[in-house]
Amino acid sequence: HVCVILVCCLTVSSAVSDTRRLFRRLEIRRHVRDGQKKSLHEDAGHVVMSWIQLVLVPIYSIMAIDNKIRSGSSVAGIVNDITDIPWEDPSVSNYDKKTRFFDNVLVCLNELESQRRLGIFCGYLLVHMLLK
Repeated sequence: HVCVILVCCLTVSSAVSDTRRLFRRLEIRRHVRDGQKKSLHEDAGHVVMSWIQLVLVPIYSIMAIDNKIRSGSSVAGIVNDITDIPWEDPSVSNYDKKTRFFDNVLVCLNELESQRRLGIFCGYLLVHMLLK
């Protein structure tokens, strides 16, 4: 959690400083020669990248924290439900036992898919930060 807060603070600081730099350049734009216009556009790109990061980092943080909280109880529920399947009880049909087991396997696979999507989003966020 401390790392998330640190990254959020650094992202806010970067976005604010890039925005200030762009506004300073816009104020002196009247005096800009053609050769200096390129740096103005580069600053605008940095501002856009910084503000995108400013939005993406908290979104990722919220998703990661929610996923961690939710996955713990979900895994516990899956394990409990699988261990509670009455495999040796002849009064319960094999179809019901298998259905209950594979329903839990599907829930587990959905959790893994959620983790994979979160990892992809994290990778996108890291590449975005490296490009800046």
